[in-house]
Amino acid sequence: MKRILIVSNMYPSAEKPYSGVFVKNQYECLKTLAEGRAQVDLFAMPRKFTGPVGTIAKYVAAVLRFLPRFFARYDVIHVHYFVPLFFVAWVYGLLRPRTRIVVTFHGTDASVKLRKPLMRGLARRAIRRADVVIAVGEDLADNLEQNLGRGADFVLPAGVDRSMFYREPGAAKRWDFVFVGSFLERKGLLEFLAVAEGFGNDRRFCAVGSGPLESVIAAHREPEVEVQANLTQDEIRGVMNQSRFLLFPSHQEAYGLVVTEAMYCGTPPIVSPIESLAGRVDHGRNGFVSAGMAADDFVAAARVADGLSEREYAAMSAAAEASGAEAALESVCRRLLAIYGVSD
Repeated sequence: MKRILIVSNMYPSAEKPYSGVFVKNQYECLKTLAEGRAQVDLFAMPRKFTGPVGTIAKYVAAVLRFLPRFFARYDVIHVHYFVPLFFVAWVYGLLRPRTRIVVTFHGTDASVKLRKPLMRGLARRAIRRADVVIAVGEDLADNLEQNLGRGADFVLPAGVDRSMFYREPGAAKRWDFVFVGSFLERKGLLEFLAVAEGFGNDRRFCAVGSGPLESVIAAHREPEVEVQANLTQDEIRGVMNQSRFLLFPSHQEAYGLVVTEAMYCGTPPIVSPIESLAGRVDHGRNGFVSAGMAADDFVAAARVADGLSEREYAAMSAAAEASGAEAALESVCRRLLAIYGVSD
């Protein structure tokens, strides 16, 4: 029986229950699907709020916790997020050359964390030990080629659990537009607030998440934007079902699972014209793609969405719900088992 170890520095915690939840979902789905054919273990770091010193301390502690794993035999080690825990898997792979090393890049681990020449040089050397490289989106795969000189072997989204995100019959629409994600400029939160200002008090807005721009939302009064912080997946599903549209003006996304999650709930998305998002939205059928990245572009797209008749909205909601089959969690995990060499 094959032994597989999933490694991640992003995992849900009480402080951040939604952070890295897709890793948790993959792990649990893989365990279920592989039962009787492979043993799937987990080494993960729950996501917590820490300063610079605390971050260093938690990674030192993680490395110490990993030390006993060097004495265990694994046929496959699958690392989520390249920096920094891939380097632990790299050392393991040097000690046990027959172990297959798989790494999934999720976004900033292929760009932001590799900006410094020293880190990029170390990464280019370490990535040679990876037997399989996975990117969660096409744009990210291109980025890997540029930064690491190694393209992706597979483009595979993290997966959305359809048993978790679905249409709730009879859910009343409490909000017109919802934003779900970290409260960061690159996530498009300022554009979301600009849309709120464009509508004023005529429509209801909700922002789900947390982050550095919390004070900006708190100060927003025309109209007031309701904030829902640190929700569980069940709670996020509820908010999505109670929202007419997901407004997601992100500037940069490797894949953007939240778009598929909203679609599974029958909530049409309004997204940025970046390929990782726009490539999954059939404009005018299952959602809308903004004409540009300016705040006025998102205001215009939101007004078109808001102007749909009841019949048009019902058709778009149904089309959204039927979209994104390739991102279903079980489908993704079956492909991963094949990559690991675990046969059906």
